[in-house]
Amino acid sequence: MPEGITTILPLFSRDPGPAEISLLLRAVESVLSQECDLPLELLIVGDGSELPAGALPALCPALNNPRVRLLRLLRNRGITYALNSGLTQARYPLIARIDADDAWRPGKLAKQVELFRADPDVTLVASSARLVHPGNPQLDRDDLRGGDWAHALALSQRIGCPFWHSSVLARRDVFERLGGYPQAARFHHAEDFALWVHWMRFFKVAICDQIFLDYTVSDTQISARFNRQQQRGARAAQRILEVLPVRVRVPEAVREMAGALGLDLLSTSKVLFTAWRYYDNILADPGQYEAAASLFPDRAVHRCEDLHTLLADRFFYLRRGPFDRRQFESARTVHTPDDVLRAASR
Repeated sequence: MPEGITTILPLFSRDPGPAEISLLLRAVESVLSQECDLPLELLIVGDGSELPAGALPALCPALNNPRVRLLRLLRNRGITYALNSGLTQARYPLIARIDADDAWRPGKLAKQVELFRADPDVTLVASSARLVHPGNPQLDRDDLRGGDWAHALALSQRIGCPFWHSSVLARRDVFERLGGYPQAARFHHAEDFALWVHWMRFFKVAICDQIFLDYTVSDTQISARFNRQQQRGARAAQRILEVLPVRVRVPEAVREMAGALGLDLLSTSKVLFTAWRYYDNILADPGQYEAAASLFPDRAVHRCEDLHTLLADRFFYLRRGPFDRRQFESARTVHTPDDVLRAASR
């Protein structure tokens, strides 16, 4: 179980009014008041604001808290850059995230840590949320999303992004393996969903059915001001998952591969993502072929006995342990899960 949590709060404020400052202080307090037996830090990423976060008098008490750090970026480059900058500066192996106008409820981190400890293979835990409308409380409603990995994949097909971003607690090493939040313009204002589609495809996730997040809905938030761009970004992210013929089959297929490779689920996920990320041609033994084909529909998956008929010369072979490389004389490169595991241990 990773020890320690870094919470990233990106902050861009040109001329914050009393209401905005009040929400920001509420967000900060909701993080610092969490009762959790792991070390906790709040990393405020000042995203090149004309009025730097450190200049906000109301924030001074928080900034004097030893658990709070301020990372000041020289100029504004957008939220994706701010989030990735926060990831590079995080002290701890678990990453949480909160927006300046959202708030956590008591017990959030304790519950999520409990779920991590109960299942070492889980890599991300989100929660359900209460949608809060400051201007019209009659519109407030609960959004319950609790469920397992397959449920999160099904949600992505039904509603789009399955996780409230400010509710997530996740492993930093998976953030790093996936390359952080994608900077591609086609995902503008949907950088979180663009990351989750790859995350859910290979790594085990869960959503707590309890409401631990108060999510503020307003006309000034990014999702409202840039709704069209966000919708385009979300559609682009959604198309990545559409290559999977039956996306809810993913967890079962990953478990089958874990059993075949003799690895825990998390190590298997890392191997499978590496194979997908860097190889166009995947080799599988007969007993693994069906699971591999369902996980890699956008790659060429071959049965190993067909190798001599193939024109490609670079493969990832889903097999552990020694094998007769003379079978692969026509191949320039053949890498295996053991190569990935050795590289990770260096």
